[in-house]
Amino acid sequence: MAARKGEAHHKAKLTDDLVREVRRLRRTEGLSIQRLCEHIGWLVGVHTMESVIQRRTWKHVEDD
Repeated sequence: MAARKGEAHHKAKLTDDLVREVRRLRRTEGLSIQRLCEHIGWLVGVHTMESVIQRRTWKHVEDD
């Protein structure tokens, strides 16, 4: 059985839409990693957010 990815995982704190939003904000507004964490109410920490932005995690989510 394959592992569940993204929001389908039972411990996921982010959604596909939220991942798209923070990537878009980083790209268009140039928000810092810390500001992105603040924007989503600190659902995840700085290191996790950095991994999301650098596409080390949530690779399956395509940007708009």
